[in-house]
Amino acid sequence: MYLVGYDVTGNEHCLEIYHEKLKENHYSRLHSILDPENIEYPYSPRDKINNTTQATWAILQTQYSLVQLFELETDITIRASYLEAMRINAQIVEKRANIGAGGMHVILLAQNRSLIAPVVSPTDEQKIEFLKNNCREILAGSPKASVTAVATYWTAVKQGWFN
Repeated sequence: MYLVGYDVTGNEHCLEIYHEKLKENHYSRLHSILDPENIEYPYSPRDKINNTTQATWAILQTQYSLVQLFELETDITIRASYLEAMRINAQIVEKRANIGAGGMHVILLAQNRSLIAPVVSPTDEQKIEFLKNNCREILAGSPKASVTAVATYWTAVKQGWFN
């Protein structure tokens, strides 16, 4: 979060540390967030052998951090890597049987972000409908919706997916 620290304070030292940490061990931190197996099974091979997957809330925390890095990074290659990592996280969560509100938020955070200009794919309408239905199910299933469900719903509202 050194890049966020730099953005908030303007302290060049924070930016220097961010670049140091990013380049450390041949960009190993960047490689780790782009490896789906590393995200799904963070303590591999033990987790893979025991089929212990990363908790959705942990992926959600990572996703929130990636949003900030994506928004602040100026190098298009690194920025593209952060966007790809967000999409990988969304794909991992989307495959799970019970997505839940946290999982929906992971998926929503990866939507409608592009490097240069918005790109519309043939599956966008399907994804939007999928997200709408899941948000409705989450909110309908619990009269006292969790904070995450509410955040998910309002993110969808902000995206213009609900009237």
